[in-house]
Amino acid sequence: MHGYSGSWAGATMAPEGKDNVKGQACLVCKRNSLPPHTNVGPKAAAPAFSCGFTGPLALAYGLAMVLALPQGVTPGIWSLYMQDRGASLPLIGLSFTTFALAASALAPVAGRISDRYGRWRPILAGLMLSGVVYCVYGLRLPPEWIIGLALVEGAGLAVARVATDGFLADHVPQGLQGRIHALFSAAGTAGSLVGAAASGLLYAVEPGVPLLAMGVLYLLVAVALTAGSAMARSSSPACDEREEAGNQRQTTIA
Repeated sequence: MHGYSGSWAGATMAPEGKDNVKGQACLVCKRNSLPPHTNVGPKAAAPAFSCGFTGPLALAYGLAMVLALPQGVTPGIWSLYMQDRGASLPLIGLSFTTFALAASALAPVAGRISDRYGRWRPILAGLMLSGVVYCVYGLRLPPEWIIGLALVEGAGLAVARVATDGFLADHVPQGLQGRIHALFSAAGTAGSLVGAAASGLLYAVEPGVPLLAMGVLYLLVAVALTAGSAMARSSSPACDEREEAGNQRQTTIA
């Protein structure tokens, strides 16, 4: 996803991998916060700027871009799309209202869920739920059905976005909060830009095509993240065995 390597994604999604990656990032960034003349070794120090591009943070930026796509698609084509489906102006306004109600009402609950059950389950569930809704938007549906689906869309995006925000907070190094959140915000803005530009081009093909394409993308991202998580979990025992064998060899040599 967005040029992001599966090995980093898998290591981040696995419970033990997440702790390992986070520990490595924190170690580097803590060393950068030491006094100027502290001797930490030639290979220990790294530019502080690199702490903003660790594997987990790059994944958070990618998710921010994907989840911000609707913010570019909706202002550009949603009203035209609803009119094409036969909606009146009041129904178009109602579709925005139902989406916003679902997103705002579910956000606090989504935060509690991600704190209790972890970040990845809500992120994957939100991506898949929103992806299915966007694919269904590609069908020729009456506007009343679309308004009902907007509730589901708002719920799915709320769950995924809140969990992504929590994931970012889990991996922000101390002292770099402003820089990291600026990069995260910039990634979201870039996603909105891509969504606006692509939706205008795809709308010329058929009004439902931009939403259908976004739904397919969401589902592909969810599948890629799920596969990365499964690969990380399956490879974890083998890595532990190799590490144990190496430790035994070192003990024998000593």
